[in-house]
Amino acid sequence: MTDQIEEWPSAGFRVERLTLFSDAIFAFAMTLLAVNIRVPEIAQELISSQLNTELANLGPKFIGYGLSFFISASFWIFYHRVFANVRRYDRTLIWLNLCFLFFIVLIPFPSDLIGRFISQEISIIVYSVFMAATGLLLSLIWHYASSKHRLIDKSVSDLKIRRLSFRTYITPIMFLVSIPLSFALGAFTPVVWVSVWPLGILIDRHYRE
Repeated sequence: MTDQIEEWPSAGFRVERLTLFSDAIFAFAMTLLAVNIRVPEIAQELISSQLNTELANLGPKFIGYGLSFFISASFWIFYHRVFANVRRYDRTLIWLNLCFLFFIVLIPFPSDLIGRFISQEISIIVYSVFMAATGLLLSLIWHYASSKHRLIDKSVSDLKIRRLSFRTYITPIMFLVSIPLSFALGAFTPVVWVSVWPLGILIDRHYRE
């Protein structure tokens, strides 16, 4: 059976089902981010002397959770910006979407890793690689769908296609750049990750129609 776009349903219910399925995966993965943050278990006689210390030790976990939650939320928001322009799909787009969701579900792992060992170089590298791979797959989804208006509406301008293309590549580029920078920045590497948001705003303003 050939993989012709014409063989697949056009816009509407079927494309919407694809995004609804993805929404469920996002919700599940973002919920799992908080699973490893738990109230410390301390013996009754040690509560007064250890509770403050144990709560302070949860700080890195909350940092990891906060970073991962808002990065995941950004992926979700931009995923819908991409699919708002998709009018049909084919087998390749479905597989790209599944690969993207594969990494979304795995985000709780690097999030927990960075929350436990934020000062360790390998934790920062693993986190950066995971997020870069996730962002790259979203970029590939948009590139595939928008190339020659393959799966998007014909009315979408070239300017909008370029703008969304630049926006999708910001995240993987910044996370990859953060890997060599992490050797100098150490635990302050998340500052590079956070810079994704202001850069995205600048690109949106530059390419505003």
